[in-house]
This record gives sequence, structure tokens and C-alpha cells, in this order.
Amino acid sequence: MRRLVSQFSDHSISHTEIGAGNFIFQNYRQALEKIASSAPQLAALAAKLRTTDADYEAYLNAERAHLQALKSEPETVQRAVDYMEILSKAEKYR
Repeated sequence: MRRLVSQFSDHSISHTEIGAGNFIFQNYRQALEKIASSAPQLAALAAKLRTTDADYEAYLNAERAHLQALKSEPETVQRAVDYMEILSKAEKYR
């Protein structure tokens, strides 16, 4: 037991790590509280709008796909950028 306590006390945790862990924990706790307190409002809106959990899942999946698509430029935009770079280089060598 003493060896275990000794090993634990030898491991130093920086104040930054403690602060980051506390920050994440507080945000998680706040999110859970918000979800719990908003559940009745969501249920009322879902009934009024006639939406279901499947609708929300579909929305989230569409949003994820949209954000993933934003990570790279469309091919036409990339070609235009490449073309402009070639023109700029050609101007330098004139």
C-alpha cells in the first residue's frame, strides 16, 4: 500500500492539467444539466413540429457531411487557384 501511495505522489500533475480537466468536467456537467432542463421544451416542440429522434439523427448526419465537405476545396476552385499561381509565375519570368 505504501508503495502505491508513493508511486501516486511521485506523479506530478501540473496546474495546467488540473485546470484543463476541471474545465472539461464543468462543461460536461453544464451540458448534462442543459439537456435535462431542456427536455420538456424539446418534447413540446417535437410534438408541435411532428419531428422524431430519427429526424434529429438525419439532421446531425447531414450537418456532419456538410462540415466534412468544407474541409477541402471543390476541384473547380482548386483548378482556378492553380491557374492563377501559374499565371503569377509566368508574369515574373517575362
